[in-house]
Amino acid sequence: MSDNMSFIRSMETALVAKLPPEQLQAVIDTATRLLADYDVTKKCMALVPLDSKNVQLAKRYLACLMVDGKSQKTIYQY
Repeated sequence: MSDNMSFIRSMETALVAKLPPEQLQAVIDTATRLLADYDVTKKCMALVPLDSKNVQLAKRYLACLMVDGKSQKTIYQY
């Protein structure tokens, strides 16, 4: 199932108890028509995989914190 259809089904489920059937169908039809021109994607909440570039950026960030005079305790928390 496409993300657009998944979004529409979720919307339908959320509204089924709040709208009469004919209004719900009008909302679903309108959303389907309007979303045909869009690509809806679900937010990805996965963590970024660790790679050497990320490690180097983290080391630079921590070095900047040291140069800025942050305490070791603060740097450890970061």
